[in-house]
Amino acid sequence: MLSNEKVSKIGVLYGRVSTNFVRQGHSIELQDDRLRRYCQWKDIQIADVLHEDTSGTVPFLERPMGAAVWRDWLGCGRAHHLVLTCVDRLGRNAADMLAFFERCDQAGIRVHLVDLGAAIDFSDPNGRLFIQLMALFAENERLRIVDRITRTLASLRSHGYAVGKEPYGWRHIGTGEFRDRGGSRVEKKRVEEDPVEQGFLRWMVDLRLAGHTYAAIAVQLNQARVAPKLKAGTVLNVGSGRTSVAPGRWTASGVESVLTNRYTRTKYPDLNPAVA
Repeated sequence: MLSNEKVSKIGVLYGRVSTNFVRQGHSIELQDDRLRRYCQWKDIQIADVLHEDTSGTVPFLERPMGAAVWRDWLGCGRAHHLVLTCVDRLGRNAADMLAFFERCDQAGIRVHLVDLGAAIDFSDPNGRLFIQLMALFAENERLRIVDRITRTLASLRSHGYAVGKEPYGWRHIGTGEFRDRGGSRVEKKRVEEDPVEQGFLRWMVDLRLAGHTYAAIAVQLNQARVAPKLKAGTVLNVGSGRTSVAPGRWTASGVESVLTNRYTRTKYPDLNPAVA
C-alpha cells in the first residue's frame, strides 16, 4: 500500500478532443504535453493518461474514459488529482459539471485546470462561484455552436444542398462548389433520386399504406434480398457515447427511419405513422 503522503501526490491526466477543438489547434498531443509539464511543475506523480474523442454533451462519468478515470483511480482512492487543460474538457452542461465538482470535493479530489495554473478549491465560496460561472460559459458556448450549426444546415437545405448522410432512395452528387467548414474546404453536394432505390422505396410505401408494420416490411425486403443503404459492419453513432454496427439487412427500425425521414415524407405525404 502507498502511504497517504504519496497517494496525495498521485494524479490522472485526462484529455478530450472534438472536431472544433482540433480545428482550433488543440490536438490531443498538445494537450498531453501541457498536462505533463504542469504535473512536473506541481510535482504530481502521473498514474495514468487517458484520452478520448467524444462530444462535450456527454457527461464525464458516462464516457468510456471518464468512467475509467473514476472507477480505476479517483473513486477508489488510488489517486487524488485530476488534471485537465480547461473546464470544458469535463463537458458543456453546467448542471453535470457542477455535480461532478461536488462529487470530487466530497471525495477529497483536487481538480486542476492547466489554463489557470492551479487546482480549484470547490469548498471555497470564491472557487465554487468561479466554477459555476465557467460552467455556464461552457454551456453557453455549446448552445452557440449548436445554433450556428443549425443555421448553417438550414441555409444549405434552403438552397437545395445535401446535409447529413444519403437518405435511402436518394444520392449525393458533387457540385464543384466548396464551402469553408472550420478551416477546411468541403464540397457542396446536391440530392437527386436514385432510380433503383426509388423503386424499392415505392414498394415500401405501398406496403406501409396497405397497413403492414415496419417489421413485416423488413421481412419482405430481406426475403427479396433488397440491400439496405448501410452494409454489414458499418459503424453507427447512436448518441450518449455509444455506437452500433449495421447488420447488413433490413430491421424494423431501419424501415421506420426510411419511411419517416424528411425526404420520404415530402414525396409521400399520405404515409400513416400510426401503424407500428
